[in-house]
Amino acid sequence: MSPKKHTTEIAEFVFANSNDISLATVASGIGISQSYLSEILGGKKEPSIEVCNKIADYFKVSKIEIYKLMGWIDNDPKGDLLEYLLELAKKDPDFVELVKLYSTFYTPEDKKRAIRVLKSLLTS
Repeated sequence: MSPKKHTTEIAEFVFANSNDISLATVASGIGISQSYLSEILGGKKEPSIEVCNKIADYFKVSKIEIYKLMGWIDNDPKGDLLEYLLELAKKDPDFVELVKLYSTFYTPEDKKRAIRVLKSLLTS
């Protein structure tokens, strides 16, 4: 997916969830300028991780939902989950805690349970 597609998806999300609220009010609520929000919505700029977190907070959705819109999280992560979490941790420090937690499981059964829980978090 190209960055343009992701900015289109985040724009669609913002428009769909703004209802009758002005863009100035949305920008103020997110904590960014109206011009920066317009650039994001117009596909000229991709929001930073911090702005994405603020968008999630403002619209009261999980950061994971916003990260999926941005293409930073796959709906069905493939391969080594620990490697996947490490990649996510580079974008968002909150995922560092998941990496630490996952690293504490030693038995195959515990790791399988941890993977099921983490995948459910990532796909919710």
